[in-house]
Amino acid sequence: MAHIAGANSFSFSTLSGQKDPIAKPTNFDKATVITMLNDSYDFCISALAGLQHERLLQTFDSPAGKMTGLELILLATDHTAHHRGQCIVYLRAKNIKPAQYQF
Repeated sequence: MAHIAGANSFSFSTLSGQKDPIAKPTNFDKATVITMLNDSYDFCISALAGLQHERLLQTFDSPAGKMTGLELILLATDHTAHHRGQCIVYLRAKNIKPAQYQF
């Protein structure tokens, strides 16, 4: 979850041109990671709401190579879905019922 939070904030800080507000925590306890994840989504929502259309067409450097702002958003979405799926498999293997998915 901390990885998802960090990746989201990195992607949306790159896209928006803002400073990445999510720092790597020194403590990875549940409360800290949940706060970090919630803060990252709040930042993503805010960054996306203030985004100028031109930024979607601009080319950015990312860990996956050069891509447009729109491709960067799609990569962030896919990345989150990928890791969320991994977490669901892990929870089910431990006989823990995952939270209900809300679209």
